[in-house]
Amino acid sequence: MVTVTDQQTRAITFLAAAMRPHGARRWDEAGIYAAIKKLADRKLSDVVLAITRAADDREANTPNVILSPASPHWRERDTGWTPPPTPHDRDATCDTCSLPEHQCRTRWAGDHEFTPLSRAANRRLPAEQVAAVVGELRDHKTKTEAEEATA
Repeated sequence: MVTVTDQQTRAITFLAAAMRPHGARRWDEAGIYAAIKKLADRKLSDVVLAITRAADDREANTPNVILSPASPHWRERDTGWTPPPTPHDRDATCDTCSLPEHQCRTRWAGDHEFTPLSRAANRRLPAEQVAAVVGELRDHKTKTEAEEATA
């Protein structure tokens, strides 16, 4: 079963040769092409990802590193990138459940009133309520520490 065509192999070869890091050993296109052809039974997307990772790896001296199934280039890598947070519309997001107003009113009807973040941010809790929450947290911490000490 061949899933990577000759035309796709040539395109991947060209890109892999071009993406070698500055100062890294250059790969010749014939060697890249030969390595990819040996992987022609794999899914195109898997081959593209593996050869891209390998080509970007300064320590990979030849494209043959991707021929080993144990090669780290076949595994997804954690780039550390996380998508930026989606900004909340402070007037249309519920302070209690963090859902947009229409979803909050539909899902939590009768459970809690919709209070927009913009209004809730200006609200202050009474000092005795804050003291009670702090006390509960302190008790929970003490209980947790005691349980960990006996475990």
